[in-house]
Amino acid sequence: MVPASWEGSTAVNLPMPMSIVVYGIIWTVVIVGIFFVYRRIMGRWTTSDLLIIAIMSVLLEVYDNLIGDQFVTPIIQRIPLGHALALNDLPYMFLFVVGIALIRKPGCATAMVFLNYILMQLFYSGTGINISMWPYGLLQGLFVDFYLIARGGYIFEQRGWSAFVDGLIIGALRAVPAVTVESAFLSPLFQGEVKTLNYVFFYSLFNLIGNGIEATVSGLIVVRILRFSHQSEGEEIEGRDAAASNQLYVWSDGSSTRKASELNTIGIIGLIFTFLVGLDGMFMEIINYRPGDQGSNTLHLADSTTVLIAAGLLLIISLIAFLLSIRAAQQGSKADALKAIQKKTEPLEEIPVITEEVANHNRILVKRPEIQR
Repeated sequence: MVPASWEGSTAVNLPMPMSIVVYGIIWTVVIVGIFFVYRRIMGRWTTSDLLIIAIMSVLLEVYDNLIGDQFVTPIIQRIPLGHALALNDLPYMFLFVVGIALIRKPGCATAMVFLNYILMQLFYSGTGINISMWPYGLLQGLFVDFYLIARGGYIFEQRGWSAFVDGLIIGALRAVPAVTVESAFLSPLFQGEVKTLNYVFFYSLFNLIGNGIEATVSGLIVVRILRFSHQSEGEEIEGRDAAASNQLYVWSDGSSTRKASELNTIGIIGLIFTFLVGLDGMFMEIINYRPGDQGSNTLHLADSTTVLIAAGLLLIISLIAFLLSIRAAQQGSKADALKAIQKKTEPLEEIPVITEEVANHNRILVKRPEIQR
């Protein structure tokens, strides 16, 4: 990715004891970071959030290791420094930013990229689930969640510089810590791939620039989409009011009707993606698509089969969303019926009745007369 003339000759290859110590420090940072984020997750995620995370994780995997690697990356590699700047990550960053903008709660970034990483290891690592490399997957989202916490969840609220800065920082935090740790420490320790100091520096720098710009562009697009969708519903989105209207950083209002509507929308979106991903899988199967890197597939499945499995996962998530939507609607109906019954059985209140004493400016209270049978 980095031009050979830029790589230099100073290798980053720590002695084994030092590598183990550094690896332990990396894991310590990751575990402490996860605990820090987890303390701020409790009581904040909703069912809708979990379903969005699941859908976005599957879509990230479909693009990252299938559509992106097989169709987009070969084109990007023809562009000078295109692959080094990770220009092939633009659709990935768009999906990533969309997921963050829809949830905006601590832990959502780590959850999305880590589930994507687990799916990648399961299908494409060649060795199956490999816990030793998990820091790489976790670090792609952990520092983004730190930024979400620091901003109180108030990101991608407005167009202009605010969205620009949010996107730039999120893109940089998603890329730099993970690629630096992976190229400088994890790859030499577990894969025997020793990189030079110049390579690590330029690789991290290019990813910072590329992912930062991609997340910025994605953020500006997402802000416009969200503002348009809220304005179409007649909502005023201004400043901090945007956070309240989007239910940022807090539980939803508890309305079963609203919850059912949200889950139904997620189910519909999931079905749309199920259709598109399934169509892609069937197309790959019909043309007998067999890429040269199929051997890296852990389960030795054709890419078309893996895409169809992803479509199946999306279908399952969509069905779960619809079932939960029906359940929420039923709960809402029961709650409405209970309120109606309670209203009918309320005791009669004493009401003012005007009598002859009005002439004396007096008002007396009498109970409503019972009907004589």
